[in-house]
Amino acid sequence: QTRFSRYYSGTPIQAEERVLMEADIARKCLKRSDVQNHLSILELVQAYVEILNTYFDNVCELDIMFNIEKVHVILEEMVSNGRIVETNKHNVLAPVLEMNKASR
Repeated sequence: QTRFSRYYSGTPIQAEERVLMEADIARKCLKRSDVQNHLSILELVQAYVEILNTYFDNVCELDIMFNIEKVHVILEEMVSNGRIVETNKHNVLAPVLEMNKASR
């Protein structure tokens, strides 16, 4: 089940197309062999989870649901135009922490 998603497309994607695309991606991920395991993507996911854990102090699904904007900001700091641009925890969290200071 998709918890949140971010699309890197120049054109808007309709809701029906998103559902089909996400189901297709899940199906492809579930049937891949160990040889097809892309280490860089796994490392990105691991770094993302570690950063979310740091920011939310042991992240849970409710943190994501109630702070989806910040979850997206964190992802956007890590990925730009579909490419991994930053994985350093401090560099990724700096803009989010500044947003928090400004909103107080």
